[in-house]
Amino acid sequence: MRERSIVTGRKTSLDRQTLLALADDLAAYGTAGARLLCSGLLVDHEIEIVEEYSHRGLYLVDRREQDGWVAFELARPESCEGGS
Repeated sequence: MRERSIVTGRKTSLDRQTLLALADDLAAYGTAGARLLCSGLLVDHEIEIVEEYSHRGLYLVDRREQDGWVAFELARPESCEGGS
């Protein structure tokens, strides 16, 4: 069985450039069903960040916008494969 790293409840402040630079590393944590929550980002940066992560298999699940700021949730689709 493959060993998994689970990161929960960690809060950190990452800006646009850091989220883009760490896209490979952060997306690697996104095993099937995992979610990445991003908030406190400028609306103008949203599309660039979401597109970068979508190239790595994560997709936009939810978003909220207020006063030029955005929060969004990215996830990797859960597998449809059955297991025993």
